[in-house]
Amino acid sequence: MEPSNIDFTWVFLKMIFAMVAVIALAIVILRYVIPRLSFSRAQNARSDLKIVDRIPLEGRKNLYLVQIEGRRFLVASTDHQVNLISELGPVHETKM
Repeated sequence: MEPSNIDFTWVFLKMIFAMVAVIALAIVILRYVIPRLSFSRAQNARSDLKIVDRIPLEGRKNLYLVQIEGRRFLVASTDHQVNLISELGPVHETKM
């Protein structure tokens, strides 16, 4: 039996080139293609949830004033949980 005389240098270079091409393609798709897809914009445009205000407390603890379909809620969040503190009532729109 004769040993195989494969040039592993070219195989290695082809593998490196293929990996670079796949990583470059993934970066292009994640950075430019996905944000321009219409389903992501349409989903955000018709959302009934709006974060009105955010107050950072300490570390990763925050208070949020959230508006959902005309109702306002005070919500506290930490690294591990999200808690509803209070419903503040409906939003009263004033016209001037």
